[in-house]
Amino acid sequence: MDRSARTLQLDLSDKEELDFRMCCKLENKFLLVSIVHLIFTIRTYENNTTISLFQKLE
Repeated sequence: MDRSARTLQLDLSDKEELDFRMCCKLENKFLLVSIVHLIFTIRTYENNTTISLFQKLE
């Protein structure tokens, strides 16, 4: 394999690694957004349940 072919192979593997890292970053952002949404949903449910309990006590 000549030098230019090896350089091209290295460039492709660098691009594949960069693509993989970008994909991981997107997955991490999606997971973070999902977790925040879940926490918000749980808190909203808890608040609504608390309000309902207080309304029943009145």
